[in-house]
Amino acid sequence: MTIRIKSILDACTSSATSFLEKQKQSIYISSTLIMVIGTIINLIGLMGPVSGIFTWLNTAILSITIILYVCYSCKLLSLNISLTMFLVATQLELIGEMVYAALYPTEYHINLILADLMLSTVVAMLALLAYLRYLPCILSFSVIVTCTVCTLMTGDSSMKNFIGVVILVFLIICRLGTYLVSNLYLLNEENNILKSDEAELLRILRLNKAEIKAYIELSKQKKLSASRVNELLLLIGERSQRNIIETVSTYIKQQNTEKEIMKEAFPELTESEREICSLILQGKKQGEICSILNKTETNINSQRAHIRKKLNLQPKDNLYKELEEKMKLYKLKR
Repeated sequence: MTIRIKSILDACTSSATSFLEKQKQSIYISSTLIMVIGTIINLIGLMGPVSGIFTWLNTAILSITIILYVCYSCKLLSLNISLTMFLVATQLELIGEMVYAALYPTEYHINLILADLMLSTVVAMLALLAYLRYLPCILSFSVIVTCTVCTLMTGDSSMKNFIGVVILVFLIICRLGTYLVSNLYLLNEENNILKSDEAELLRILRLNKAEIKAYIELSKQKKLSASRVNELLLLIGERSQRNIIETVSTYIKQQNTEKEIMKEAFPELTESEREICSLILQGKKQGEICSILNKTETNINSQRAHIRKKLNLQPKDNLYKELEEKMKLYKLKR
């Protein structure tokens, strides 16, 4: 049954374009369904007060709920307006019940007021979960005033003990509502900016997300099978394939040329030591060199010491400057 209800809600919210809209739609549809079922059960005498003004109030809220949902379904009202009017109408119906019950403070009516206060808390929480700006505060304030008035009207000791908790709960809802809504709209604005930037970047690069992901996988993986490389290149497209191959080929040629130059300039060093020298000449820091070569600082420090020894450098000599000077002399000789 739960799965069936969830599938119905998913189908109803499928037209929503954002998380926020889906959240509001889900809350509106599910609370409308519960309200309709609950009031019908009440009107046929199976739950809650069933006489006099209570019947009129329940009939009114049932009618308003149905009319609002029909207007929303026919796109005569927006989701925000429909949900806001539904929650306000529900709260007013509960306030009407509480005030009427306070006029005739029997034990049953006192219990009814307490039950309506609990339901009012649910209504305020729904407004909070739907991220409706200002509404949680408005509903909370109305309940605090109503509870205070009912307590004064009835003079009931249990309500006097209960009112402090009620005020505290609704003040928390007000604070949470203000905090959550402001942060949500800020995050939503930042998300829209990121989406806009992403779309602009993809437009400039003339790539789609699948191509970008293929690029990232190619750059991260050190060893890929020939079939996997072919799959990624197919995702990227023919034009981008050519660009990648040309760029990589040029880069490899440059690297090989640089290695040959380093080998001729520093024949006394090992290949691993020349790699470190090359990175030092590029201005790389110790941590960057460790990361690029996937070696520990201890290993790099040891190799740097060997380089200094082979180049006959003194402790006060700056390794970068000495390497740069030797490279200049080598180029002059060429």
